[in-house]
Amino acid sequence: MTQIELKRTIHYDETTGQILLLVKTTNRQTEGEELHNKPYINLYGKQYSTLKVLALYIYNDYNTKLITLDGTNKYSLDNLFIVGSLTDAPVTQELVKKFLNYDSTTGKFTWISRYLPGIKLGSEATYVAGSLPDGGYKQLSLFGKIYKAHRLAWLYVYGDLPDKQLDHIDHDRTNNKITNLRLASQHTNMKNKSRYASNTSGYAGVGRHGSSWKASIGVNGSKVLLGVFKSIEEAIAARKAGEKLLNYHRNHGA
Repeated sequence: MTQIELKRTIHYDETTGQILLLVKTTNRQTEGEELHNKPYINLYGKQYSTLKVLALYIYNDYNTKLITLDGTNKYSLDNLFIVGSLTDAPVTQELVKKFLNYDSTTGKFTWISRYLPGIKLGSEATYVAGSLPDGGYKQLSLFGKIYKAHRLAWLYVYGDLPDKQLDHIDHDRTNNKITNLRLASQHTNMKNKSRYASNTSGYAGVGRHGSSWKASIGVNGSKVLLGVFKSIEEAIAARKAGEKLLNYHRNHGA
């Protein structure tokens, strides 16, 4: 069956999704009959997938893979989506918003459309991957690819995936509220890092040096010694002075 033959047989209303039979193809059918919203259509004694029929009708390609965004048998054009090349398509703000809702006040993503049968509409789309300090980010799988949720949050709100790193201001990698995200170069991001688990002094850049305490700080990728002190309080004071001078974020080392 060709697109021309199909358009002589049925009429498709893009706005309502209604499909009407123009020419009966079996004795049981009548001209003008509405082909109700079902997943299959009987034409000329054969059963066809409704989505396949619409792919031929709209795009002249029976093999174009269509889905309904809400997972129902609603076939209006605004509820149809081509998924055949999604794994190769660049992720865009428009594309993300078709399938996901992002609540900027909670930082949560939920599914509003499904491109796979197993997706539960209204459920949270993210999961925590890995463990701190190298992991711990929320991620989600979209069209066969894995994305960090905080980067998609930025895309959702601002329309672009940042070239720079995104910093979680409060160091909580699961807190993807838009107010907790900021653009940062690697240099800036290093000035707002959590204290390393190996730190025993309780303050970043301060550690034991024999019976004394030493303070150090990162400058342009190198570690600079700020001094060796008799007390931890003196070492912390030196470190704080260095952070202020180098414009470290107030949360660095928290």
